[in-house]
Amino acid sequence: MGRNFVYKETDDEIFNQRLQNRGGFSREGIFKKGARIFSPKVGEQYRLRILPPTWDGGKYYGYDVWVHYEVGSDKSSYLCLNRMKGEACPICEAANKHANDPVYAKKLRPKYKVVVYLIDRRDPENTPKLWAMPQQLEINIVIQSKDEDKGGNLKIDNPDFGYDILFNTVKGKTKDIAFQYEGEKVARKSTPIADDEETICKILEHIVDNPIPSMLEFKTYDHIKKVFEGSAPISDDDDDDTDTDGDNSDMEEPNKFDMTRSDMEDYVIDELGLKRKDIKGKSDEELYKIIQDAKAAEATQPKPDANPVDDRIAALRNLRNRS
Repeated sequence: MGRNFVYKETDDEIFNQRLQNRGGFSREGIFKKGARIFSPKVGEQYRLRILPPTWDGGKYYGYDVWVHYEVGSDKSSYLCLNRMKGEACPICEAANKHANDPVYAKKLRPKYKVVVYLIDRRDPENTPKLWAMPQQLEINIVIQSKDEDKGGNLKIDNPDFGYDILFNTVKGKTKDIAFQYEGEKVARKSTPIADDEETICKILEHIVDNPIPSMLEFKTYDHIKKVFEGSAPISDDDDDDTDTDGDNSDMEEPNKFDMTRSDMEDYVIDELGLKRKDIKGKSDEELYKIIQDAKAAEATQPKPDANPVDDRIAALRNLRNRS
């Protein structure tokens, strides 16, 4: 087995916590230069093997991160300094500053991802790669890892007796989503991470020597702010196609409105109190009109002397409470 590596099984309670917790594609990314990144593409069938945690205190194969996407003209990605380190974050500050515009503020807020090391079974070199996995995909894998016969959960990250995961990528159901994941399942037969001991040792040594936290790239407050405000060029050092942390399923095509389809859906559900079934089948034009009508109605309502931002937040909270 690899140097200094001792496999520790993930406790079933952690899998349960992952289920309870449910609810970068850029020039600059969240991983350090030289990191090998897994970037799924649309219309593909994938068979992957998730590798075990190797950082101090790691009890689960996934490492939680919060990421600001599409920052600046180059659409860079940055780890959120506030959510990750408890420090001031210029993008979070901007989101708070624009709290009276919930659609824009929501766009600025960081997205939750789960970073894993994995082996792509189509890679003949069995190179360990990093992937910022979407939360819902991770949850679906946890669900599929349930051992229906013996109870508990399959230890899919065990290097000797673990299980591959399989899924497909398909074109998004709306024009705003590049692609989506479907058909997530766990292989029925356990296998080692590689066919020979030498390769297994090489894989494990790599993830022991390069644990996930050590591969994360934290940019400074000033640098992120300059990129966000459009005054900082991306350095040549970061223009390396192995240094992206892409998840194309988060990238949305522009449309003729001032917000994407998913932004509109989030707005009418989160801010106007509609249910997803209420908007099923509605066109982009219909959703946009609902939002504009709501904003127009709100603008005509008389305002007391209180802070207008507080008024807007209170009104939106009342809408949600009535739903």
